Amino acid sequence: MSPSFSGMSCKINAFFPIMQKKPINLSEKKIKESYKMEYLIKRIRSFGYAIEGIIYMIRTQAHARIHLLAIVIITGLGYYLKLSAGEWCWIVSCMGLVLSMEAMNTAIENLTDLASPEYHELAKKAKDTAAGAVLIAVIFCGIVWAIIFLPKLLH
Repeated sequence: MSPSFSGMSCKINAFFPIMQKKPINLSEKKIKESYKMEYLIKRIRSFGYAIEGIIYMIRTQAHARIHLLAIVIITGLGYYLKLSAGEWCWIVSCMGLVLSMEAMNTAIENLTDLASPEYHELAKKAKDTAAGAVLIAVIFCGIVWAIIFLPKLLH
């Protein structure tokens, strides 16, 4: 005796109305398509805003430019020393970490300046702590880079 599933589909449809096959009229379809296009346009704009932020950081932050110079040097050295894929993963992760921390530091400094245009001890502490976070990232990434590069350079 084989089980019958005809009664079960009605129960499933009651719990999951999305599984019911109902015709979509043309106006609903156009609305959904325009919503998808609007959503896509918003996402593209958000990438543009992010790129504006990166450009602002590079233009206004001397340390960001120093980090970029270090990235160029480390990348060239990595190609010269023929790093493995695993080593590149660590190197690139460190590069991303340092630049991300620099971007967060820039954002925190700007927000602090907006919230406290005059000198305030707490504003100083916020800025110093954000700068310290960048320094911590740079120190630990420097250790990773030393672990990868020093043995290769000493041979």
